Amino acid sequence: MTLAVQTSTQRATVVPTGDDVHIWTVRHDDSQSEDEDARRVLSESEIAQFSSFKNPRQRVQRIHARAALRHILSSYLNTHPARLAVHIGFYGKPLVVGLHFNCSHAPSLTLIAVAAQPVGVDIEPVRSCADIDAIRHRFINEAESCDIAAMSPGPASIELLRLWVVKEACLKAIGVGLTADPRELCVRRAMSAAVDVHRGTDTMRAQLLPISGTHAAAVAARAIDRVVVHDEGPSRS
Repeated sequence: MTLAVQTSTQRATVVPTGDDVHIWTVRHDDSQSEDEDARRVLSESEIAQFSSFKNPRQRVQRIHARAALRHILSSYLNTHPARLAVHIGFYGKPLVVGLHFNCSHAPSLTLIAVAAQPVGVDIEPVRSCADIDAIRHRFINEAESCDIAAMSPGPASIELLRLWVVKEACLKAIGVGLTADPRELCVRRAMSAAVDVHRGTDTMRAQLLPISGTHAAAVAARAIDRVVVHDEGPSRS
């Protein structure tokens, strides 16, 4: 099965229905500065959380990304970003009433997935060979390792990153994150865009995302029919 992936520059105002998923790309750059406009839409707990970041660049990007998240979610729920009630569920996953969402951060990009069902998203920058070895031991099971061993180094590195983002997106959709062992997940057809993922008798679907040539990214849910990718541009305040 090949899933439909579309791109759109229009602001979404209707919550995705059925098995549709909306993906938002929020772009960061080093010229961004910490500003009061972004902070005005954040809660006191969010401000405290991000103010504790020691890395100035990461702190600024997370503040702007959370502000962008509030703007995006409030457009679906027809409320002001500052009045959006964000709750913390099990395993620390943020929740809002009325829709499901998930975020993933990379140094230059934040991905936000929005759906009518539990959803997970992950983005990772391309790693060095040394990091790839660490990924292999932590994320893949014996069957997947055998498949990768038959590949040349370049394709093997790409496949490992795809497995990583697919598995992490699935675990985030389930709601457990990396508190569960990623090796429990068995990924089929990870070289294709549409991916079947099995955890025991449970089955999920994942979609590899064409976000950037320097990143690997995937979104996951129980079922996915269509993915619409929106480019939010630079994170807004």
